[in-house]
Amino acid sequence: MKKSVLYLFVLSLAAASIVAAGGASASGSGPSGLTAYGRTVWNLDALLHDTFGKRTVYLNAKASYPRTPRNFSTKFIDNAHSEYYIRTFANVQVSTFQTVGPTRPPKPDIGASGYEVPLTIRGAYIYCGGNKWLFEHGGNGPANWQISCHR
Repeated sequence: MKKSVLYLFVLSLAAASIVAAGGASASGSGPSGLTAYGRTVWNLDALLHDTFGKRTVYLNAKASYPRTPRNFSTKFIDNAHSEYYIRTFANVQVSTFQTVGPTRPPKPDIGASGYEVPLTIRGAYIYCGGNKWLFEHGGNGPANWQISCHR
């Protein structure tokens, strides 16, 4: 009888931790039913939580943006260069993304109707895996903020 009570207790703790993480698995894939874009946002939010915990995070731009990456940090520069980042998934952890300082960093792609600019955390580029990096899109497109992993 004691083993079955202990088993139920452990099972309920495991279920509670999955619910607290937003139904996420430990692999960084996110809850079932997410679109590819949803998994990208989930992994970014998890990486930011893994890096900064529950501290306030800003996305900062240099004066040379979009020719240079924007950088996530806990430092607020000023209203012209810092945006408060609102997490879509509040309590997620264990991202499949990682931060690295590559020998050949990804470069912005600036065109006539928009741009793709790599994103960094504390100055390190965000690696999505599969030789792909996290970029943000600006210019022509929907009103939403767009991020994607590509070469």
